[in-house]
Amino acid sequence: MLGQAVANLGETIPLFFTLNNMILISAGVLFGLFVGAIPGFSTSMALVLLLPFTFGINPINGLSLMIGVLIGSISGGLVTTNILGIASSSSSIPSLWDGHTLSKKGEGAYSVGIALWASFFGGMISWAVLVTFAPMIARIGLQFGPWDFFALMVFSLTIAASVSSGTMTKGLLATGLGLLVALVGRDPISGVNRFTFDIPFLTSGFEILVVLIGVFAFSQRLYDMQDRERTHRSMGGGSIRFEGIPHLRAVKTNLQNWPTLLRSSLIGVFIGVVPALGGNVSSILAYDQERKLARPEQKFGEGEPAGIIAPEAANNADAGGSLTVLMALGIPGDIVSVVLLAALTLHNVAPSPMFITDHPTIAYTIYISFLVASILMVFFQSITIRFFLLLRWVPDYLINLVLFLCAMGVFVWAGTFDSLWVLLLFGLFGYAMRSLGFPIAPFILGAVLAEPVEVNLVRSLSSSADVSLFFIRPWAMLFWVLTLYSLLFPLYHSMGRRWRIIQSLYYPSLGLLLSIPLFMMGSFGAAIAGLLFILVSVWGGYTAMQRQKAIQN
Repeated sequence: MLGQAVANLGETIPLFFTLNNMILISAGVLFGLFVGAIPGFSTSMALVLLLPFTFGINPINGLSLMIGVLIGSISGGLVTTNILGIASSSSSIPSLWDGHTLSKKGEGAYSVGIALWASFFGGMISWAVLVTFAPMIARIGLQFGPWDFFALMVFSLTIAASVSSGTMTKGLLATGLGLLVALVGRDPISGVNRFTFDIPFLTSGFEILVVLIGVFAFSQRLYDMQDRERTHRSMGGGSIRFEGIPHLRAVKTNLQNWPTLLRSSLIGVFIGVVPALGGNVSSILAYDQERKLARPEQKFGEGEPAGIIAPEAANNADAGGSLTVLMALGIPGDIVSVVLLAALTLHNVAPSPMFITDHPTIAYTIYISFLVASILMVFFQSITIRFFLLLRWVPDYLINLVLFLCAMGVFVWAGTFDSLWVLLLFGLFGYAMRSLGFPIAPFILGAVLAEPVEVNLVRSLSSSADVSLFFIRPWAMLFWVLTLYSLLFPLYHSMGRRWRIIQSLYYPSLGLLLSIPLFMMGSFGAAIAGLLFILVSVWGGYTAMQRQKAIQN
């Protein structure tokens, strides 16, 4: 088997490393970096635009170009997110919380460097998983039913309580408002109009990217405009020096946070393997888990490097996970995978469990393209960062430019003037939320996850009226346990010295409860994982109790 893999690799390398192909993949990465930096211009949009051009060239060149755009666009938002404080997509939101904060302290290049190398390492871990475990891991996605998807979505929504900068109540209320906004328009199941008030434009609902840009970027600039000094601080005040990315320092920071890097990358791969989720879930989930595991000296939301590493590593690793399930089963995990599936179909290549065996050259082209594009991404991002940093030297004039970029991105995405009114509406709404102390991120999270929550709830009830299936299925049970502990986390975090014994049992009890659904799955790997959870939990509980006894003595 290893000999066959080496033979396939040896056959693909000469076909891949040609001058034409290297030019195409380089152009794809550059174009992806540019696209990723524009708010509202998504990866899928860029790939759709390029799709017709791949039909006239051979599959190796076409796939290399598209993989280059994919990797470049995922990392393209690093600069606008960290430097300008504009989340170019929903998956960029968690990076903004610590990345832009660190940038405002005069560490813009360092902030981008941390995110850049986290993206690279996350991509490499994802690539290793893609190459090694593609057929085996992809089958995890087939175990998920609508009950499991619903439980996972609810768990993702409860994360709002943990990542909220305000109180838990305000975080959950903001999440509810996001869910309510997403209900406007046509019901995705029945097709019935809801909350449209006979206004034709509202029939299609609010585009999530328009809401995202309005509530996040547009409202931030409106909020800053009332205070010149705050504007100066928000845009960095021109305080950073014109310099390149400190690569050695950024790499060292990533390696020092290797547990965060590894955990977040594995979360990204797992979410990527599960169809219909994506980077917006994986990045938020990774950030949330690292915040819960943070040491006392780690201040998330204040420029903590781990808060930058987690979402970026997960976001890039998600791409490898979605490619894994696409190649092994032909199941597109997200809209980007749908476009890549269309590209393969145009060249008469059908992804299936026999894909790697039937089309080894195409499969290994994807492997090599992923690796080469990740390396080129680091190189080209290092060059283009200097041009983006120039924007920081004119902070007082940048407000109008940012507002213009927001409007341009929305118009390109939606193609209607009505969308500009929606942008203004949600910009004012976001301004009101900021003024009243409501966190923005939970609102966006609710709006993003509303449709999959609703769709999977309806599918579950349509499949069976047995409500117990929401709780007794192994994967659903696992996510409900995580949901419960996510809601209890703020209470755990606020416990004083009198409750330290109970506090010390938080993670051990979580591990023990998670082992139950793992044993229920019936597979050898899940049983081993469950056994490890029990051993770690027992050891963790024992050491915690010993520590408390030592403190009391």
